[in-house]
Amino acid sequence: VAELRHGEVVWLVAADDAVALREGVEQVLGDRGLQERLGAGAKGVSEMFTWDKIAAETVRFFKGLGE
Repeated sequence: VAELRHGEVVWLVAADDAVALREGVEQVLGDRGLQERLGAGAKGVSEMFTWDKIAAETVRFFKGLGE
């Protein structure tokens, strides 16, 4: 999703890279400004993840399969 920008809304690491995960956690925990930026960014896209939105997108997906 385009709105989930690394370093602005989320902090991304490779799923299979434990070292990158540790380093990412340390970086976020050690940088109050980064924490605040990620928090504000996450709040800005939180509307995308309401249960109503998720349910509507799920219905749209399954209806699209029948087309």
